Amino acid sequence: MSGNKLARRDFLRLSAGVGAGTILAACQPTPAPTEAPTEAPTQAAVATPVPEKGLVFGGLVKNIHPAWEVTGEGIREVLRKVGGELIWTAPEIEDVPKQREMFEGFLAQGVDAILFAASDPEAFTDLVSEAHSRGIPVVTYEADAAPSGRLAYIGGNDYRYGRVAGEAMAEKLGGKGKVAILQGSATATNARRRADGMEDALTEAGCEVVIRDVDKEDVEVSLSHCEQLMATYPDLAGFMGVYAYHISNAANAVVAAGKAGEIEISGTDPFGSAFDFIRDGTVFAAYAHELYSEGGTAAIFAYNIMTFGLHHAYYGAQIDTSLPVSERKLFMPDIKLTKDNVDGFLAYQDELLEGKWGFGIDPLE
Repeated sequence: MSGNKLARRDFLRLSAGVGAGTILAACQPTPAPTEAPTEAPTQAAVATPVPEKGLVFGGLVKNIHPAWEVTGEGIREVLRKVGGELIWTAPEIEDVPKQREMFEGFLAQGVDAILFAASDPEAFTDLVSEAHSRGIPVVTYEADAAPSGRLAYIGGNDYRYGRVAGEAMAEKLGGKGKVAILQGSATATNARRRADGMEDALTEAGCEVVIRDVDKEDVEVSLSHCEQLMATYPDLAGFMGVYAYHISNAANAVVAAGKAGEIEISGTDPFGSAFDFIRDGTVFAAYAHELYSEGGTAAIFAYNIMTFGLHHAYYGAQIDTSLPVSERKLFMPDIKLTKDNVDGFLAYQDELLEGKWGFGIDPLE
């Protein structure tokens, strides 16, 4: 993904985020609790002074898609407030070796913090350890790497996110019928856990999950798979997608096959043309969460570590330090979008744009 940012009206119009101020207020610095964390991280420097030259954060995501740019813009907004900058990068499609190479590039460049979404949660432990040994805090967003030792995860509660979507699909189908889950990645935590939630809800209700389709986060491959799945399962009753492009691809394939209204479509992370398909009813519902806020919250958390120390950062984000580091997470809220509220949702984005979108960062300056 290039470092070029979207126009603010464009990216907020397309964003799946609402209510940033409410969630980000939780990241305000507050007095530390009297008790120390029960498990101290091993990082060499958890309160590195902010350099005079200005902060430089490394932002790494899983593939190139406009939805990621919304998350990146949230990070940029925070860094603009504190005179910092973002180096933003991604492989073209899911590519774990390439992601590792880009992470190593951040280490070589000596960035001040690394914020990333992992394509494989097991693949970055050595690199995260190396970053922390250099005093570079690492935070994940959207796709966690819990085993890596990262300091916190900021993003959706993926299992619950997928499960509520699956429950809605099961209800729509009356607890019967064949459903294809478009999972995208075989390894990414967000893809696997969302698909887990979808599958559990569907099978418990009596529906049949015929496949959890993997496309390596390649949009064109995904569209082809949607077309193939309708041919393979002519009695397919529903598509569910874990990523933004899945919803749009399923809708495009269903409409092209003349099966709109016959095959139900739902999923998580609607973006771009998915909003149009929700509006016209081709997609009966989709669940969105706050991409812009997610990036901004991750940036604030990293900034707070460097400014106030790790303990204060956890406390300000209301993350329970009695939990193992792998379980230290801040979940973003989600919202069910239908044709009845999608225009209001997008209008709200415009209203936010007309005012001053703030993350409550000013007290940190």
